Amino acid sequence: MKNNYQLATDRPVAAVVERKHLDSDTVSRTIQAVTQLTSGNVFIINNKTLDIPKTSLEEYCENKHGLDCNNQSVNNNTLYNTCCLFSDFLSQIPVNRRLEYSISYDFEINDQSGKKVLYNHKITPLSLSQNGRIEMSLCIASVSMAKSPGNLIISSKLSDIIWKYCKESEKWHPEFKIKLTARETDIVRSYLQGYTIDEIASKLFITGATVKWHRRKLFEKLNVKNITEAISCLVINNLL
Repeated sequence: MKNNYQLATDRPVAAVVERKHLDSDTVSRTIQAVTQLTSGNVFIINNKTLDIPKTSLEEYCENKHGLDCNNQSVNNNTLYNTCCLFSDFLSQIPVNRRLEYSISYDFEINDQSGKKVLYNHKITPLSLSQNGRIEMSLCIASVSMAKSPGNLIISSKLSDIIWKYCKESEKWHPEFKIKLTARETDIVRSYLQGYTIDEIASKLFITGATVKWHRRKLFEKLNVKNITEAISCLVINNLL
């Protein structure tokens, strides 16, 4: 696969990686605590095993969504391939910036009744080896808000660019992040709190027609048809 994602500002530079070993007991307790506080399952990926046919994953701390976790070879292969793509992408990024990036993707999984459920993985590196490769990663698995599987996206909170993977061309394509105006952010947050259009207007000291105008401009910006799709898009792309 050809590398087409080298940024002028992200070209590899010589760097010394400070190797920090993670205490396994501390990590385990932290993962359990995070799982209790989120709606998803959290687990550690041992990236040292990515050179063998099957990834070695720790068990989910808790199966919150009634998933069938007994037959996950297909999903493990998807996870393995995704981690390889992510590792290859990060090899083009300066070593001292690699921990800033994360990758997400959507995939289908069976629930305990055999029905297909769309699920999402968000993966971020925890530590790097001496040669700058990912050593351990944290993965948050949760029910997806997307409409179809795939949707591989790499992002960094410190960059205005996201990278979307095209399976057909096997290339990463850069896009600028969508940015909300302050008013659009206020309106979306109000919707999330359950306010009606009239209540939002009163809260923001504007008219209902103005709320509708900002909402329509938001739909156009996100290329969606309603507020439910807009919120889904914003959550998926970490824009809230």
